[in-house]
Amino acid sequence: MGIFGGELATTSEVMQQFIKWTMI
Repeated sequence: MGIFGGELATTSEVMQQFIKWTMI
């Protein structure tokens, strides 16, 4: 699953997902 693959998510969504991954 790629964040920048296919649909382009908003910066806010991408940032939130990134933070979630770093928190894990």
